[in-house]
Amino acid sequence: TCVLTSNLSCASPLTATGNSLTMTVSPVVVPTVGISANPGSTICTGTNVTFTATPVNGGTTPSYQWKRNGINVGTNSDSYTENIFSNNVNFHCVMTSSSSCVAGSAVSDTITLTVNPCVQLDLKVFIQGFYLGGNKMIPVIDPISYPSICDTITVELRESTPPFSLVSAVTDTIDVFGNGKFFFPNTILNQVYYIVIKHRNSLETWSSSVVSIINPILNFDFSISANRAYGTNQASLGDGNFGLWSGDLGDGITPGVKDGIINENDHLIMNNALQNFSTGYILPDLTGDGLVESADFSLMENNYVTTVTVSRP
Repeated sequence: TCVLTSNLSCASPLTATGNSLTMTVSPVVVPTVGISANPGSTICTGTNVTFTATPVNGGTTPSYQWKRNGINVGTNSDSYTENIFSNNVNFHCVMTSSSSCVAGSAVSDTITLTVNPCVQLDLKVFIQGFYLGGNKMIPVIDPISYPSICDTITVELRESTPPFSLVSAVTDTIDVFGNGKFFFPNTILNQVYYIVIKHRNSLETWSSSVVSIINPILNFDFSISANRAYGTNQASLGDGNFGLWSGDLGDGITPGVKDGIINENDHLIMNNALQNFSTGYILPDLTGDGLVESADFSLMENNYVTTVTVSRP
């Protein structure tokens, strides 16, 4: 407050007290920002990489400036995506906080990308139990956080002649439309291989014949016909599409080991899950809804009765 005393002889009263002001003193905060790269810092040529900034003490509306080799790129956003073709290109982010008491801007660490020449396999495959119809599957891994992702599969490339040795394998996700991108080393160029699909609760499935890998981008669609699989070994999905048989859960001996046939071993695993009212991301959930119930049992029963087995050359 302030007290004023007048020097006029006729002033009444001689003093006046002003209003009170309460000062709030906020501490000075130091902003920081971290960045991450998805799918990582070691990638194949032509991969889309998304960089995401995570601010600390950024205030309610922080601003961002992304930099590529020190040059401004992108817009004022907490993420930046670029199709990368050059090796050893580096990225960092400058974040300016909107807080009132802040000590300068924040500069992230630098991410330097290692870019390797690769072969990209654009694959399409459906999984019988997850199929909803209309060229779409259910999101299985995390329907809330990842509503466009179905599940994880492993894609193998195998030699064209006995014993069909494994050349390379990549594990990644397919989306609800059955599409996935799988990146292999460029040493597979100008070779011929079988494509083999493995999934946690489906039957191992091979391409109907060897595939020539001539270009760095290869497309293969299992879904358009049963005969895209070796021995025409795919399930009809009822609308002209085909998918991997669901139900190969295990060999009945070693957990996690499958025997390439939908039989009594799988039937037993399913029965146990039903009796235990099992839920979650688990093998016996053939329909992918997070619950083992009658629909899973019915699908298992149908495939078990028909004695579905893996077909290999």
